Amino acid sequence: MSRAVQGAISRLPVQKLLIEVLSIVLAVLLALGMNQWRETLANRALAQTALANIELELRSNQDLLVLLNENNRSVTASIHNEDVETESSAAFVPGLQLQEIAWNALLSTGVSSYVDYDTVLMLSKLYSVQEVYKELGTQIVQAELNSAAYAAAAGTTIDEQQKLEQFAGFLELLVAIEIELLQTYEITLVELDDS
Repeated sequence: MSRAVQGAISRLPVQKLLIEVLSIVLAVLLALGMNQWRETLANRALAQTALANIELELRSNQDLLVLLNENNRSVTASIHNEDVETESSAAFVPGLQLQEIAWNALLSTGVSSYVDYDTVLMLSKLYSVQEVYKELGTQIVQAELNSAAYAAAAGTTIDEQQKLEQFAGFLELLVAIEIELLQTYEITLVELDDS
């Protein structure tokens, strides 16, 4: 046999082997791509579920805060003896019960990387304002408890109107944050509905 024929015969198995290797590599890459595509779809579906849960959480927080704000505005107005009818037992109630469970779940599961950046930023701002509100409310409650403990230790009673006047500035600040938070809830919920 001539050298040309021998070379052609020896190249056939190499070419065949090369084609098989390339087809295996292509099949593996295709399978990995399909797997990545399925994962991305599943994570986007999780992101939509998380956003729906956040929307429910925000609506619940908004409903609660509307009630609390109504009460707290009435209480702060009564401090200044404005012509507001308040029950004598009305007390200032900070919204320490506002939830952030759905937001924390979105962040901790890594699903937030499948949510639009502007949406995550908007939610982050809202929950930051909510956190400031809850921290201030906690500080006011702690100060009230300290005042009550001091009065009990001293054997005196606390005049509720005097206590309200003492905390008036903080209470008015908390009411102002409530109003800002309610507006932020409204804007955020409209944006979430539009997306």
